[in-house]
Order: sequence, then structure tokens, then C-alpha cells
Amino acid sequence: MISSLRIAQKFKDKSIKTPYGVKILDMSYEIPYFAGYNKSGDTIYIDKRIEPSFILKDGRKMNIIKYLIVHESTEKHLEDEKGYKYPYAHQLATGAEREAVEADGYPWDEYQKYNFHEIRRLKDIEPGEPIPGDYDDKPVKDTRDYGLLKIIRKQQKIQK
Repeated sequence: MISSLRIAQKFKDKSIKTPYGVKILDMSYEIPYFAGYNKSGDTIYIDKRIEPSFILKDGRKMNIIKYLIVHESTEKHLEDEKGYKYPYAHQLATGAEREAVEADGYPWDEYQKYNFHEIRRLKDIEPGEPIPGDYDDKPVKDTRDYGLLKIIRKQQKIQK
């Protein structure tokens, strides 16, 4: 976990270039499904507990942060600029993410397996951990995950 904490501190309010303009990357919160964005779309949140890299079967080290940024920035753009509902925006963003992973010469199946492992590992937000007040919960609403929405609302109040 030390590496996760160090990464989170390194990426607190860091400006990053995305396919849809410059965004702020904030890795100082626990985030549902380990990544998301704020309502205005100018900040991408990645869970502070994430292990940002892993070793591929061929021995190379792969850092996943870039690809999460591609996914989240694409998804938000499609929701806001194209008016897509979350499930379709998510599907298209996953395609863009896959293209980026494969363009960099990494195997999609290993990347996906690692991400699913991280999602399961980080699925629960710790009680008492704040969630950003501007966290965009539209994906949660679009998928009708009302249990998670209730947790988000409760955790957002902690931050105030």
C-alpha cells in the first residue's frame, strides 16, 4: 500500500492532457468502481488505494493510469457532449481504452484481468472515507445502483 499512497500524493491535482482537453487527475479519495469524474468533467478521480501497475506474463511492467484516464475522459465526453446514457458511453469508452492499451503493445486480456481484480478488491468504500462532493453519480443513477448511490450521498456529507 505504500506505493499506492505515494502515487496518490504524486497525482493530487495534477494537470494531465486527455483526448478531450486538459483535466485534473486527483487520486486522493476512495472512488466507487475505482475511477470516475466530477460533474463538470474537468477532474478525473482514480481511487487512492489502486495499485497502478502490475507485471505482465512476459515480464514487462504495465502502468494502468493512462488507460483509466482515456476511459473516463471519453466516457464523460460522450455523456455530456453526445448525450449518451452511461451504459453506451461506457461501452464506447471501453473500446477507446482497449485501442490505447493495444496501441502501446500491451495485451488487453491481461489488462482486463488485472482491472477486474482491482475492482473486486476495492469495491467497498471504507465507512468514514469522504467521496468528493462534485463526484458525478450519473453512471450510478443510469445503472440504477441505488444502494451505491445511498453510500455515495452519505460519504459526500463527510467531506463537508
